[in-house]
Amino acid sequence: MLSRPTLVLAFTSILLSACGSEGGGGSELGESGESNATSEAGTTSESESDSSTDTGGDGDGDGDGDGDGDGDGDGDGDGDGDGDGDGDGDPPACFAYESQEQEFAPIQTVGAGLPPGADALSWTVPSAYVYIAPFSGTPGQPASHEGTDYVHSNEAVAEVTVHAAAAGKVVYVRLGCPQSQLFGFNNSSRECGSGWGDHVVIDHGQGIFTRYAHMHPVGMAVKVGDLVTEGELLGVMGNSGRSDQRHLHFELGSHAGEFDPCAPAQSMDTVYNGESLPFG
Repeated sequence: MLSRPTLVLAFTSILLSACGSEGGGGSELGESGESNATSEAGTTSESESDSSTDTGGDGDGDGDGDGDGDGDGDGDGDGDGDGDGDGDGDPPACFAYESQEQEFAPIQTVGAGLPPGADALSWTVPSAYVYIAPFSGTPGQPASHEGTDYVHSNEAVAEVTVHAAAAGKVVYVRLGCPQSQLFGFNNSSRECGSGWGDHVVIDHGQGIFTRYAHMHPVGMAVKVGDLVTEGELLGVMGNSGRSDQRHLHFELGSHAGEFDPCAPAQSMDTVYNGESLPFG
């Protein structure tokens, strides 16, 4: 499987020469980023403010009821809802960011050991798999492979579910990344979601985060703001983004800031070898 750093560097060089713009980095089978090359405008699902894009997504929790329109819902409009309008309230959070845009987030730096506090949490392996493609990188350097790939190449199994590795709060959901097929090389918008494709990020507290990438375009079971328990269903393993086979790309990381749920895919500050977690 192709490495996100290798492809990011190559594609960024092309963008620099063709457009004079800067790109970010990425990770193995498909990962993060800020957009400088887009295929369509990003949409935030459900309850968007006037500054958001105006196209409704078709993922879960999109904004065709209370996001846009004439303001009689709870999103934008004339301000009689609880979102924006006359300035008497903060805009509601986006439940997901939906777009086919192909973007590039910085390659994440490798940390030593586990993030502080991670060994005190209860963890479960996030999905079934046939084999694993391991995390790879040197502490203090950009990762060669920013996560662990749980690959399920058995075509006799029609659906493989993905579950929260530990309890936490969903802080980012990316939707809208297509996949040309479930098994084999995905040739549809490979850098969508900065190569991570459709994905979910969970905050476990103490600055500890996990990412679940290359999810199936159909079947996302969570939205931003959801509190999830260990083992709770997140969605279905897919092949979206920079992926060559159905698999889950699982990342364990730390991040000092906040994820913007209304923006393109974003990197964490540091990633760690999730295979070292004390899985129950």
